[in-house]
Amino acid sequence: MTYARELGAVISLETRDKYIGNGDMNEGLLASWLGLPGIPKEAEIIPLERDLRIAALTRANYHAAKISVPESAEAIKLARARGVKATCGISINHLTLNENDIGEYRTFFKLSPPLRSEDDRVAMVEALKAGRSTSSSRRMIRRMSIPSACPSRMRQVVRSGWKPCWPQRFGCITAIRCR
Repeated sequence: MTYARELGAVISLETRDKYIGNGDMNEGLLASWLGLPGIPKEAEIIPLERDLRIAALTRANYHAAKISVPESAEAIKLARARGVKATCGISINHLTLNENDIGEYRTFFKLSPPLRSEDDRVAMVEALKAGRSTSSSRRMIRRMSIPSACPSRMRQVVRSGWKPCWPQRFGCITAIRCR
């Protein structure tokens, strides 16, 4: 990170430790019910906090590419309060979908990071509203058809200052910053 700082570059990393959680979906009751290995929140939080401490030590510009839990948004907020030059992005999937959308094993919803609980989804929308996230990413693992529940959840995203752009037939909703 020291070399990147000297060059004025931004270090952008995905915050996931595969050794903490090398599963298929969010750790919880639904994962247990489906018989799938879960990925705990800590698999995102621990590497993020480590990276933020290194960024503080080296005074580098750091960007957490995709966060999915409110604890990560809070860690970014605290790091910025301490003077760390840190930003983060939230995938549009994590603003509009939750682990329940996986249903009875819809494999096209296997994302990285995994879809989290509804409480986490709502908290991420609130983090976006509060300005704790600097971007909303439209990157996806696969192109997919959106369930009918997705547009109704998009209202929360629109209220936070983002405008939906509907794709032709495939893909998740893309959000564009309105402000």
